[in-house]
Amino acid sequence: MADNVIESSFDKELSFCTHAVASKTIEKLIPHSSPEVFEKFTSALLPNLRLLVNDSFASFVLESCLQVATLRALSAKIDASLKADDDDEEAEPASKKKKFSKVSSCVDYNLKIDIKLSHKTFCQELVVKITRFLMNNLEDYLLESRANHLIRNCLLCLSGILRQKNHYQKVEPINLKKK
Repeated sequence: MADNVIESSFDKELSFCTHAVASKTIEKLIPHSSPEVFEKFTSALLPNLRLLVNDSFASFVLESCLQVATLRALSAKIDASLKADDDDEEAEPASKKKKFSKVSSCVDYNLKIDIKLSHKTFCQELVVKITRFLMNNLEDYLLESRANHLIRNCLLCLSGILRQKNHYQKVEPINLKKK
């Protein structure tokens, strides 16, 4: 269903992303999109990064795309490390086991989705492109409230930390790096 809604916005991505209600809908549906729809949607947004970063609604859609791309770029690596951790945790007492019960369904879906190597590479390049654009224009965007949260999220995504919002808008960090 998420794919159908996002596909209906093709060729009108900018107008949907800059609209107050439509941008919130797309922001919530992006994490549930298929790899093909995600690639097509984000490819249409990339040429207009300057407009998206400066818009108060589109910047949150871009943030959602950045977080989904980070999760999908790390998904195979995370799954392999979790399997390795499961073997190590069997030897540990029950009191020392880590609990990851507060991971949202969007994060869980994007970590467990079956993706091709080409999509993983696309997601890695997407994170690098958005981050490089923001770092090259750091002077322009550092003091702007719309772009400031994107710069923070880029740095967090590159360091392997994802910030997820729960229902009450409380932000909880998730460390994606293996310790």
